[in-house]
Amino acid sequence: MSSAGSTPEAVAACVSCLRRSWLLAALGGPLDYECRDRERLMDTLALSDQELMRALAGRRRSELQAQHEAFTAELLPGGEGVQVICRHDDRFPAQLRFPSAPVALWVARSAERLRELVSKPVVAIMGTRRASDYGMEMARSLARGLAAAHVTVACGLQDGIAVAALAGAAELDGAV
Repeated sequence: MSSAGSTPEAVAACVSCLRRSWLLAALGGPLDYECRDRERLMDTLALSDQELMRALAGRRRSELQAQHEAFTAELLPGGEGVQVICRHDDRFPAQLRFPSAPVALWVARSAERLRELVSKPVVAIMGTRRASDYGMEMARSLARGLAAAHVTVACGLQDGIAVAALAGAAELDGAV
């Protein structure tokens, strides 16, 4: 396993999975467009790295291909108290072992904490980054209620609905 600029215990992800995660982040805009059609998104995410760049990179394809070839794990930002695990790690959740699933997870605290959280019911909350005040309050309230019921709340670390949901779950020191 490779290191992304932090302690070996913090990273348990192989370079190919870290490279794939980097590529998906680099293609975030075109992937957001693909989200409009779930089946199309799943098919797109199942593509190989090269096929994905051919399908989505557009004018940036040459640049992304060069960066993809030169990729090293040290290029990724590290974080204090964050552990990275990939699908090749035994601690990666079995529920996420399908072709279009993420290949690596950045886990707050530890992979063991992730295993504990996914052994209970998990609800993913997602929505727009440009949410209304009402939408933000509903996401926060819903997540707070789920955390009170000992349900793990999962969502991205983006603005809008996801941040509101994380804030709501964290109000009760819930599982996020």
